[in-house]
Amino acid sequence: MKQQQTVRNVKDNYSYYIKNINYYPLLDFEQEQKLARKIHGGDKGARDALINSNLKLVIKIAMQYYRPQYNLMDLIQEGNIGLIIAVDKFDHRKKLRFSTYSSWWIKHYISRSILKRELHVNLPLRKGELLFKMERAICELFKKYSRLPNIDELEDELRVKASTIKDILEYIFPVLSLDCMIKPDSEMSLMDMISSPEYQPEDMVMRNDLYEYELSILSTLVKREAEVLKYRYGFYDGKKLSLKAVAKIFKVSPEAIRQTELRALNRIRIRYRELKDYLVN
Repeated sequence: MKQQQTVRNVKDNYSYYIKNINYYPLLDFEQEQKLARKIHGGDKGARDALINSNLKLVIKIAMQYYRPQYNLMDLIQEGNIGLIIAVDKFDHRKKLRFSTYSSWWIKHYISRSILKRELHVNLPLRKGELLFKMERAICELFKKYSRLPNIDELEDELRVKASTIKDILEYIFPVLSLDCMIKPDSEMSLMDMISSPEYQPEDMVMRNDLYEYELSILSTLVKREAEVLKYRYGFYDGKKLSLKAVAKIFKVSPEAIRQTELRALNRIRIRYRELKDYLVN
């Protein structure tokens, strides 16, 4: 009976929470950028607006981690902490969607809270203090290098022997086989990820976001100009076509395609002056 009452209370709290955040609208890219610029100038109201408009994103991510043994509202609150951290660290000048940037922080705080709940290891006081320092060092080095630090970097940062660092890490991370698959339906093993320098998740996120940004720029051009640039720069299948190949598609001369390309690039150069260093001359 008591357990049923607890479940009912959790559902009631969740329903009340959902009802309250439904008042906050989702934002498009331009609205995010506008708020981010205001936040950079110290506008607390804009900060609250960006946080509130992304509370639904936290719920969406928290549901991916939810299991019956977890309290959903606890996961959401941990994700909200990550969201707030993301708002304070977000740099609008990189032209990223805020949801892309904040998702990492939200997932980080949710997964960290789950890890803490599931660990049943009591560390000695000194090791516990070192673990706390190590967590902070990992966060600082992650901000510095945009990746997780290795043992040598932690050793330099903490001024602690590598063997001691490895000892602490064994307490907090489970032992995994390097042959285990990343997902049940995946052909990539953990060893593939470690040994492959091409597997860089942060680079993949950046490329995807840059691709969306490029498409948004092309959408401001005349349709024919946009199509020419897409063929010339490999937007359809990753292969860049020559002037002659594009000319065959449009049934015009290569010179006509060259002139169309120059006009399109010139329009972009004028409208998006911040991209001048990236555009061909």
